[in-house]
Amino acid sequence: MNAEMSTRNLELAQSNADLDNLIDSMNLPMVILSKKHKILRFTRQAGRLFNLIPADVGRSINNIRPMIEVANLEKLIDESIQADASTDHDVKDTHGRWYSLRVRPYQDVDRKVEGVMLQLIDIDRLKRSEEGLRASETELKKSYEDLEGKVRERTADLEKVNALLETEIRAHEHAQEKLKSASFEKDNFLATLSHELRNPLTPLTHALELMNLQNPEDAELRRLIGIASRQTQQIAALLKGLLDVSRTMREKVKLDLETIDVATIAQRAIEP
Repeated sequence: MNAEMSTRNLELAQSNADLDNLIDSMNLPMVILSKKHKILRFTRQAGRLFNLIPADVGRSINNIRPMIEVANLEKLIDESIQADASTDHDVKDTHGRWYSLRVRPYQDVDRKVEGVMLQLIDIDRLKRSEEGLRASETELKKSYEDLEGKVRERTADLEKVNALLETEIRAHEHAQEKLKSASFEKDNFLATLSHELRNPLTPLTHALELMNLQNPEDAELRRLIGIASRQTQQIAALLKGLLDVSRTMREKVKLDLETIDVATIAQRAIEP
């Protein structure tokens, strides 16, 4: 009997050693607690984070000050035992490194809950990435808002410029209308002036022609009649030119282009 008991004790010790080696080989911070929160086992990695030493086996985890910041650890343990369910919580150690704390029921061979298992998974890189993403998102949002503000400012400036341009265009159109009206009035004035001046000029021209037909004996009188005749002809030509200009501006005359002798025109212009 003693030999059998000794053999079983050796087997149990070997099994415990194998279990310890297996748990340690997982390189995972893990603590196994009883229903009363007493420490049953823990890995070397858990010893550092939960501030445990081998002598703490059998003590309550509630009396240990772990290196991780978990304000409601006792409540989390009790809830996991009562609900027979696992929960995950993001926690930090005293150096600010992030871990995922998993609290899961610890069951015996009959699937009966005998305690809980605390596991810590290093998620610091993931958390830092998330924080970086949030910071980038915040910065991107700020940049987008700044861009929106600048777009609104530029839009407001463009609207002001457009309003000024529209005002200038209306003013230009109004000035064009005034110029067109003034030009129309000027053409009417020239046309009227031409007609009014031609009325007294016609009898004067006829009178000079009659005087010239009488062939006066006085040479000086004949010279003066000639001068007056030429001047009236020039005035008549000027009036005709004014009338043609007026008709051209009002698009009532069609210009016929032809080749002319400039020397002949110059000679006529300088004749007395």
